[in-house]
Amino acid sequence: LTWVSWPLSDGASVVAWMDITDSKRVEKSLRDKNEAMETVVRLKADFVGHVSYQLRDPLNTIVGYAGMLNEDMAGKLSSQQRGPVESILTAGNQLTTVFKNILDIAAIDAGTLELQLGDVDIRQVIEEVVQLAQTHAEDTRIQIIIDCAEDIGVIRADEVRLKQVMYNLLANSVKFSTANSKIVIGALREKRGVRMWVSDQGSGIDPKDQTKVFEEFESGDRGGAGLGLALVRKLIHMHGGRVSLKSEPGKGTLVTCHLRKSAKTENAAPELLLENESVE
Repeated sequence: LTWVSWPLSDGASVVAWMDITDSKRVEKSLRDKNEAMETVVRLKADFVGHVSYQLRDPLNTIVGYAGMLNEDMAGKLSSQQRGPVESILTAGNQLTTVFKNILDIAAIDAGTLELQLGDVDIRQVIEEVVQLAQTHAEDTRIQIIIDCAEDIGVIRADEVRLKQVMYNLLANSVKFSTANSKIVIGALREKRGVRMWVSDQGSGIDPKDQTKVFEEFESGDRGGAGLGLALVRKLIHMHGGRVSLKSEPGKGTLVTCHLRKSAKTENAAPELLLENESVE
């Protein structure tokens, strides 16, 4: 029970009593559910980390030896041998990326992933990401175009994670683009930050799937693990930004990341400030 008292002008008092048993019961139920959810997230992170660790070592061995074979370190391969070796290497690298995405998503959900903030040159990020994706794009005869000013400048962000975001978007576009098509990766300085995007002329996304492509293990009819775009959204949100998508079946997809000039610090590792130095 809880009660309140009001004094009256004649010296008497009015006392009101209220039974708060139901509200206390609801409060306890919500608290129990919150604790249960925290336990589930922690167990999920522990399980994913353990399983991924057990699978990652054998996978690294497979990829490593396949790479050695592909580089002719064990003797020159014939044309018949090189094809299967390249397939093993490609599949191994794709699986490695999936494992990394799973671990990152689990770390974000568990609240253990921290951003390492610094001054990030946007043009440099785009150029390096394109260089990483260029080989696969050339193999499939897809042209990647950079639409970004040389002097776009810097923002305060996690450079490694920003490259991861843009590479995931670019790799996704390459995967779903047809031969001889174009992909544009670009950035534009805005009043409150930077807008970065990747657009393609690929198969597009059905309207019924567009609301769930950023969810974990959801890829609609496009196939794949459904982790790349989920991780993109989580990492951009950690920076204090947002992600938008425009797509039309048969005409392509545009994914845009809206970033602040300076990322939120609550998701970042503590930074050491020098005397007379301040963070925007």
